[in-house]
Amino acid sequence: MADSKISDLTAATSLISTDEFVIASSGTTKKITAADMVSSFGSSTDGWTAAGETWTYASADSPTFTFTVAADVTTKYAVGMRVKLTQTTVKYFVVTKVSTFSGGNTTITIYGGTDYTLANASITSPYWSMIKAPFGFPMDPLKWTETLVNNATHLRQTSPSGAWQNLTSGSLPIGSWKVRFSGIIYFETTVQASYVVHTTLSTANNSESETAFTASLYGVVGTNGAMITFYRDRDVAVTSKTTLYVNIGNGSGATNVPGVGLYGPYNPTIVRAVCAYL
Repeated sequence: MADSKISDLTAATSLISTDEFVIASSGTTKKITAADMVSSFGSSTDGWTAAGETWTYASADSPTFTFTVAADVTTKYAVGMRVKLTQTTVKYFVVTKVSTFSGGNTTITIYGGTDYTLANASITSPYWSMIKAPFGFPMDPLKWTETLVNNATHLRQTSPSGAWQNLTSGSLPIGSWKVRFSGIIYFETTVQASYVVHTTLSTANNSESETAFTASLYGVVGTNGAMITFYRDRDVAVTSKTTLYVNIGNGSGATNVPGVGLYGPYNPTIVRAVCAYL
């Protein structure tokens, strides 16, 4: 049969799984079906795409980890993507940072939630996905939540000054988070007067970095004091692991305030961060 040009062939408007293609592989001409071609790049029905490259374990700073790719893949991967890989068992992660290409490698930072850790071992069957819920990826928000502070004790600052003072702290991993700060704020008094006390979640242990994370209690009271439940929330994005400090401040600067603080026995002081990429 005489050779035909592609333009001479009848056009197809769709594919079926048994359609065959000719490919060149290692100097040999071979054939492959449409089904096998799709499978080799990741199933079109489960939402995963085969990475087609080697991922190598790099480091751990639990709950985040890094792996490297020996190529410039900075335009292939982006924060918020899902990845799936195998280390004895299948593991799922969220990409939280893509570093610049340097020294022949791109470093990818991933977050494994409560269930998955990247071990210093071989990585096989790497896949990525741009969709929200590829098959098998756990969507329960509790699995992608970090509790930075959960303190049921009485966090009390005696003889508080007018400056911010630190009560406790927790570490926020790399990524974008929906952070909630809640508890009970209180002050003690010895004489009747007007008082105000503040609490804040800050990136410094002696200041207020975000007014949106500050709660205040004001009152004109006698020789007892006052308390109130509070909560604050907002979105926070960090490119490196960041300490968040729970601070307290005697806003009135009054000297007849024996103590201020957060009363965990009634309602625990909690700082909780939910992965914003869900």
